[in-house]
Amino acid sequence: MKAIQITEFGAPEVLVYTELPTPQAGEGEILIKVESAAVNFADVMRRAALTYPFPTPLPFIPGSEVAGTVAALGPGVDEPAIGTAVFALAGAGSNGYAQYAVAPAGQVIPIPPTLNADEACALTVAGLTAALLLSEVTQLQAGESVLIPGAGGGVGSFAIQIARLLGAGTIIGAASSAIKQAAAHAAGAHHVFDYTQPDWPEQVRALTGGRGVDVVLEMSGGTVFAQSLRCLAPFGRAAIYGMASGTPLSFDAAILKHSSTIQRRTSRYTFLIWGCGLACARKQRWQRCNGSSATPPLVRSASRWHAPCHLLRPPRRIACLKRAPPPAKLFLSPGCRCDCRLRVTQEPRIR
Repeated sequence: MKAIQITEFGAPEVLVYTELPTPQAGEGEILIKVESAAVNFADVMRRAALTYPFPTPLPFIPGSEVAGTVAALGPGVDEPAIGTAVFALAGAGSNGYAQYAVAPAGQVIPIPPTLNADEACALTVAGLTAALLLSEVTQLQAGESVLIPGAGGGVGSFAIQIARLLGAGTIIGAASSAIKQAAAHAAGAHHVFDYTQPDWPEQVRALTGGRGVDVVLEMSGGTVFAQSLRCLAPFGRAAIYGMASGTPLSFDAAILKHSSTIQRRTSRYTFLIWGCGLACARKQRWQRCNGSSATPPLVRSASRWHAPCHLLRPPRRIACLKRAPPPAKLFLSPGCRCDCRLRVTQEPRIR
């Protein structure tokens, strides 16, 4: 099979398009013929040997979220049937940038008929992260207010939409540029602030009558993290699911003088390894949210690249996800007429 692999850490040039043996499904695993493999910032972190919750042993195939069809079932697995369209979390070891990928059976979910492979693939990391942060970690209640820095990105755009579905009273986004702020508005945020402005926390508190927000979802770290905590209401909850700035998390405990709490700090993948199994176990609930009763999410194609040019160009795009228009999502699509292509689409819109 064709795959993109790294044998050393470093710049985008370490991504090598190569031929590898097709993997076999082991005990409790499913082999997936990949139609869509999403590109995430985590892939960049692992390729560059940046701080990451899991080890990255070499050689390594990046790509944690995939969608495609079931090609084979490992011992102990009897469903879904071969040929079923599915999306999956490939696991802590990744392996999604390939024509075939193996995933634990508990992390493989049938694709509802209203979704295509790209739309389903985007749900695996960003969608489930947002859903779990809001419904399980912070337990957002109807009528509460929520602040979502990074609102123009993948998790942020899903979080805005899911917060609306959960009945949030006020959804406040924060983003660093006008185009990202526009994307947050388009996703359904009631208000959006520019977090590059030093007084944005005061603007948030003024908007809430000085009280602050009930829930904060934070993924930047550094200054934005500390500023976000200043926006919390008494007994508010903050969930930290990333550190995109690369700056270690630190804050003055006096910020929490009103008894606000940091609910949990962990890796998004910790949520998702558990979350995919949760979604599988709650299949009917998942289908009610994303199945035939719902309008299909909107994914608009932005641009495409075809192999073999991906050997040089797409890795550079993978290395700099911010070049894509927010809320953009990059997908590798193995198996096309030129073996592999990279395309950019917009994040799914929940309606």
